[in-house]
Amino acid sequence: MKMYYKITSVVLGLLFIGACASTLNKMPKWFLNPPQKKGYIYANGTEKGNEMQNALDEATDVAARRLSQTIESDMEANSKRVQEEIKDIAVTDVYDNVQSSVMAASMNNWKVVKQDVVPEGSLYRAYVMIEWNKGAAYDILMEKFEAEEELNQRFRKTELWKDMKKEVDAYRKRRGN
Repeated sequence: MKMYYKITSVVLGLLFIGACASTLNKMPKWFLNPPQKKGYIYANGTEKGNEMQNALDEATDVAARRLSQTIESDMEANSKRVQEEIKDIAVTDVYDNVQSSVMAASMNNWKVVKQDVVPEGSLYRAYVMIEWNKGAAYDILMEKFEAEEELNQRFRKTELWKDMKKEVDAYRKRRGN
């Protein structure tokens, strides 16, 4: 009887591995290797559903949530840099408020750059990649900072400002400005 359970376990394990390998073979190569393009952030999502459009919509939602988490993490890192470089709570608060409002407004400014749908049994598996233009958001952010006189004067002296300026200059060059 023990031998029966061992054989059954091995067969079930092999079937599971085979099913996983089959799914991996159908996965688009771009899904696991998003591009590393200066000034852009990429996020991927996958989901399955009984209708193709539902699977695509849900995969896009997953990618958008991942993008949002990445942007929020980037914002937190920038806020910490401002705190360390300026060392003024009032200026840091103004920076955080301006950054939050601009990033929240531009958070949905992404586009789907790749998508693929593959059958998975009776369902559809959708793969989606979205792209967000970080330079465009930083461009708006820096314009807002320029309107805040005290923040602008103090912020211009930081390394973060220099880094953001490079992003914005590259964005403007790509755009043709």
